[in-house]
Amino acid sequence: MGDPDRGVYKYKIKRSRIKWLQMGDKNSRFFHLTKIQRKQRNQILKLKDKEGVWKSESKEIAGIIKNHFQTLYEAPPPDLEDIFSLIEPK
Repeated sequence: MGDPDRGVYKYKIKRSRIKWLQMGDKNSRFFHLTKIQRKQRNQILKLKDKEGVWKSESKEIAGIIKNHFQTLYEAPPPDLEDIFSLIEPK
């Protein structure tokens, strides 16, 4: 059986597309309100740091994001035992 929440979600997506087709192509109030709403939804207003403290300054948020991705893509220290186990002695 399908997830009922997923069905509701799909229904809402279809309804929003219908509304957009009816009203969105006009240079209308609907179009501008939709654009403003999307811009507000795409903003990060506050973010938790590693210690669990909420930060709301844009420079602090940028630092949290930068540190997250730096540690995410940092090379892990090599485990030489794993490497040596792959080499067959002669």
